[in-house]
Amino acid sequence: MTYAFGDALTGASLGFILRDLQPAFVAAMLVGVIGYFIGRDKALRLKLEAQLALCRVEIEKHTRHSGPAD
Repeated sequence: MTYAFGDALTGASLGFILRDLQPAFVAAMLVGVIGYFIGRDKALRLKLEAQLALCRVEIEKHTRHSGPAD
Protein backbone atom coordinates (compact mmCIF):
# COMPACT_ATOMS: atom_id res chain seq x y z
CA MET A 1 0.00 0.00 0.00
CA THR A 2 2.86 2.37 0.76
CA TYR A 3 4.37 1.91 -2.67
CA ALA A 4 1.00 2.41 -4.37
CA PHE A 5 0.19 5.54 -2.37
CA GLY A 6 3.66 7.04 -2.76
CA ASP A 7 3.78 6.37 -6.46
CA ALA A 8 0.26 7.74 -6.91
CA LEU A 9 1.38 10.97 -5.28
CA THR A 10 4.41 11.04 -7.56
CA GLY A 11 2.21 10.50 -10.60
CA ALA A 12 -0.19 13.23 -9.47
CA SER A 13 2.64 15.69 -9.01
CA LEU A 14 3.93 14.86 -12.49
CA GLY A 15 0.45 15.41 -13.88
CA PHE A 16 0.07 18.76 -12.11
CA ILE A 17 3.21 19.96 -13.88
CA LEU A 18 1.01 19.99 -17.00
CA ARG A 19 -1.45 22.28 -15.13
CA ASP A 20 -4.47 20.12 -15.86
CA LEU A 21 -6.48 17.86 -13.57
CA GLN A 22 -7.19 15.04 -16.02
CA PRO A 23 -3.52 14.23 -16.82
CA ALA A 24 -2.75 14.42 -13.11
CA PHE A 25 -5.47 11.88 -12.35
CA VAL A 26 -4.39 9.56 -15.16
CA ALA A 27 -0.73 9.81 -14.14
CA ALA A 28 -1.62 9.14 -10.50
CA MET A 29 -3.62 6.06 -11.45
CA LEU A 30 -0.98 4.62 -13.78
CA VAL A 31 1.96 5.23 -11.49
CA GLY A 32 -0.08 4.06 -8.50
CA VAL A 33 -0.83 0.76 -10.21
CA ILE A 34 2.85 0.32 -11.02
CA GLY A 35 3.69 1.05 -7.39
CA TYR A 36 1.12 -1.50 -6.24
CA PHE A 37 2.75 -4.23 -8.31
CA ILE A 38 6.23 -3.26 -7.12
CA GLY A 39 5.07 -3.35 -3.51
CA ARG A 40 3.31 -6.69 -3.99
CA ASP A 41 6.47 -8.18 -5.51
CA LYS A 42 8.59 -6.91 -2.63
CA ALA A 43 6.14 -8.31 -0.06
CA LEU A 44 6.27 -11.71 -1.74
CA ARG A 45 10.08 -11.69 -1.70
CA LEU A 46 10.14 -10.73 1.99
CA LYS A 47 7.69 -13.53 2.85
CA LEU A 48 9.85 -16.01 0.97
CA GLU A 49 12.97 -14.86 2.81
CA ALA A 50 11.16 -15.21 6.15
CA GLN A 51 10.03 -18.73 5.30
CA LEU A 52 13.57 -19.67 4.28
CA ALA A 53 14.91 -18.30 7.55
CA LEU A 54 12.36 -20.33 9.54
CA CYS A 55 13.28 -23.41 7.53
CA ARG A 56 16.96 -22.89 8.32
CA VAL A 57 16.18 -22.55 12.04
CA GLU A 58 14.22 -25.81 12.01
CA ILE A 59 17.03 -27.59 10.17
CA GLU A 60 19.51 -26.28 12.72
CA LYS A 61 17.32 -27.50 15.61
CA HIS A 62 17.05 -31.00 14.17
CA THR A 63 20.69 -31.40 13.19
CA ARG A 64 22.33 -29.89 16.28
CA HIS A 65 24.23 -32.40 18.38
CA SER A 66 22.70 -32.45 21.86
CA GLY A 67 25.63 -34.07 23.69
CA PRO A 68 27.18 -37.49 24.23
CA ALA A 69 24.97 -40.49 23.51
CA ASP A 70 24.16 -42.78 26.45
